[in-house]
Amino acid sequence: MAKDILFDDVPEAQRAELLEANAIGTEEQLVRREFTESEMTFMKHQLSEVSIKQDTTAKEKAKIVKDFNDSIKIMEKERQKLLQGLKDTYYESEEKVYKMADFTEGTISFYDANGHKISTRRMYPEERQVNIGEELKKLPQPVKIKARA
Repeated sequence: MAKDILFDDVPEAQRAELLEANAIGTEEQLVRREFTESEMTFMKHQLSEVSIKQDTTAKEKAKIVKDFNDSIKIMEKERQKLLQGLKDTYYESEEKVYKMADFTEGTISFYDANGHKISTRRMYPEERQVNIGEELKKLPQPVKIKARA
């Protein structure tokens, strides 16, 4: 029956020489070895460090991916806005406009601050009715001349 340890009475440093001298040959093989307690402890420590580093890196990656996705969303919104503008050939903005009535034509026109006509529409019935009192106030007042006695 084969022994578990050959030359167990010889120091480990010299065993390789005795094995070489007494073997009928050598070959390369995959050999299974059990880890020692200290190796297991070291590996557990390494595993915890790698796990922490991996978790940190994964969180950093998630933040970077989110930042990239947010940036892409912003660019996509801007792209859609530009495409829509090119398609429509106009844009809309909230501005103060001036409502002007043309009673002879029966229309209301809207002008921007530069005096450019924005739009024109027909007058509503309530816009056709003019408050005569207010209109009279706008007219130049006649000059009163004193009568000579």
